[in-house]
Amino acid sequence: MWIQKLHSLGLLSGSFLLSDTLQELRTYYYHRQHLIEQLATYTHKMQKALRLMNLRLDVAIRDITSKSGLAIVDAIL
Repeated sequence: MWIQKLHSLGLLSGSFLLSDTLQELRTYYYHRQHLIEQLATYTHKMQKALRLMNLRLDVAIRDITSKSGLAIVDAIL
C-alpha cells in the first residue's frame, strides 16, 4: 500500500516497470524521434551545401512556374 502511495506521488519513478507492449511502443517512439532529429540535421547540411554552391533552391521553388526555375530544378536533378 505504501509503495502504491509513493508511486502515485512520483517518488518511486525508478522502480516503475512498464508492460512489454508499452516498452516496445516507447522504443518505437524514441527511435522515431531520433530519425526525425537526424533528418533535420541532414536537411540542414544539404541546404548549407546548396547555398555554398550558390544554388538557392528556395528561390527556384518559389519561381518554379517560370522557365528559369524549371531549368534550375532540372539541372539539380
